[in-house]
Amino acid sequence: MRPSTSIRAFTLVELIVSLTLAAVVMAAMLSSYLFLGRNLTRLSYQHILEQQSRTILTTVITDLRNTQSVTNAANTTLTLQVFTGSGTTTPVAYAYTYDSVNNVYILTRNGIPLVKMITGTSVQVPVSMLLPPAGAPSAGNLFQYYNTTDGLLTMPVSSPMSVKQVEFSFILQAGAAGVQDLQGTLTQYQIASGRIALLNRQLPDGS
Repeated sequence: MRPSTSIRAFTLVELIVSLTLAAVVMAAMLSSYLFLGRNLTRLSYQHILEQQSRTILTTVITDLRNTQSVTNAANTTLTLQVFTGSGTTTPVAYAYTYDSVNNVYILTRNGIPLVKMITGTSVQVPVSMLLPPAGAPSAGNLFQYYNTTDGLLTMPVSSPMSVKQVEFSFILQAGAAGVQDLQGTLTQYQIASGRIALLNRQLPDGS
């Protein structure tokens, strides 16, 4: 008669404990992967929004500093007569308009968008320009206007010739609440230009 041999194997309790530990480790790894992926996406969006904000600010500030006169001044629209420096003394009209395009708000300059959608190989993320929120000094106003004595002008400005300084504030947002917010990648970048003097135009008193 052969002696019985002992066969070692996992018990049910050991198997359950092992599977539980493996599941915990896998869940932690997946959570870390998603966290890092979302952070990298937000950083990428932040960089793109910063570039777009810099381009918008440069364009608007350059026009303001070469403005001969303001012909329309409201909280979300601004029309300037600008010297372009192209060898002519005749100013060119530039109209800035804040409006909705495909359900996102953007800023256009003579109809050309200054806010661009983020595009990639497999994704298109809308970039929207938001007005300063309630509680901000310029709440609800893309533009604010000041006269020669630094007084804030009431909008819409009835006498655009009284405008001597312009303040420009906005928030760029990458993504929409229905998609990027649920994914955890909704990104915002806030800009306030400070007061920009219209350096190349005469003051209202002719000086």
